[in-house]
Formats: sequence, C-alpha cells, structure tokens
Amino acid sequence: MSDIDEGGSWQSNLETQADTMSRELGAAHPETLRVKRLLATKYLDADDTWRAVDILQDLRALQNGVQSAEAQEASFRLGVILSSHGEFEQAESILVPLLADVIDFRGTGSTEALQTLEALCTVLFVQGKRPEVLASGSDVIAARLAMPPESTGFSLKAIQAVAQLRLACGDRTTAAKLYRRVVRGCLKSRSHPDLLRSAVSGLHPLVPKSSLVRRIEESAEAFRIEALTKRR
Repeated sequence: MSDIDEGGSWQSNLETQADTMSRELGAAHPETLRVKRLLATKYLDADDTWRAVDILQDLRALQNGVQSAEAQEASFRLGVILSSHGEFEQAESILVPLLADVIDFRGTGSTEALQTLEALCTVLFVQGKRPEVLASGSDVIAARLAMPPESTGFSLKAIQAVAQLRLACGDRTTAAKLYRRVVRGCLKSRSHPDLLRSAVSGLHPLVPKSSLVRRIEESAEAFRIEALTKRR
C-alpha cells in the first residue's frame, strides 16, 4: 500500500483512498481506520467541523467495543467537539462509557482518564446535573485532587463537579476541601464569578460559621459585584 499523498487535493485523495481501502480491506481494517482518522483531522484543520463529526461518528460505530488508544481518541475528540457546539446530551452519551473504557484500559490516574473526566464533568456542570454517574471512580479521583493543583490537570469547573459528586456520596470532608480549592482558584485568578458564587454556596453548609467563612463570602460577593460591573 502506498503512503498517503497529502499534496494536491487532500480531500479528494483521502476520500478516494478511504473508499478504496474500505472496499478492498474492509471498513474496520486498521489501514482504513487510519486514513479516516487522518481525513477527520484534515477536516477539523479546515474548520469543516461537521464533516469531521460524521467521520468520527462512523469511526466510533466501527470500533464499538474495541479497546484501543485510537478508538478512545476518536470518541474523545467527538465528545469534545459536540460539547463545544452545545450538543451536551450527545457528548454525555459518548463520554460516560468512554470514561469507563479509558479507566479500564489505561488506569484511573492516567492523563487520558483525567482529560475524559474533565470533559465529562464540564458537560454535566453546564447541564446542571449532579455527576453521580462518576461515583465508581470517585475515591481515586478525589485522592488525585488532593495533590497540588498543578499536578492534577483539572479545571476549576471539573473540581466543582467532583466536589458535588463527593457530597452526593456523603463525603462532606473532601467536598469541603474541593469547594475551598475552587473558591481560592477563582479569587486568585479573579475569574469565574458565577462558579465562585456556586462554590461558596456549596461550602456554606459544610463548614461551621466562622470569621474565615465570612471573609470568604465577603470576598466572593465583592468580586462578583466587581465582575458584574465590568460586564456593563
């Protein structure tokens, strides 16, 4: 089989090669899938998102039940693209089973598992859902989040979602620690006023009323007002 010719009309070349390989080798043959992944990447680079989505959906169907780095990468890219375009329910339906597959294939603490978890937490957070679907891996995830912030790779939204998860599982102590991290992160970066308000609300019933909590609330409210003022 000759190398893929990326010169000239890449779209025509790759589509022709994908069709030829599908007929001669089979739609699920590794070489056919490789060309389709490259074609999806090219469409994304050309900002032709929905053609890329069609190919990624096809790849996901062809590799259903197959545990491989390539299959998981295709599903992850599809979930992230759908999420970025507001298709949250579709993204959730892809990322939930993908997280279980990635954890089983690579381990809970792997970079791929953390990236998938963050993408899923964001999707759930935007939809206003409590992420009980992640309960099976929550203990290891919470332990990971106890590490220094720079080593976790999590965004503040993901940490907030896992805090909600830990609270749903009855772990008030860890939930409080995670809510504090979100509050500190928002105040330090002077960003995410709505997330800050939500984190303070979540923290409030978990921590005895004290001067520290009052200072946090005052800082959060002052920052939120400042942010709202800037928007106007």
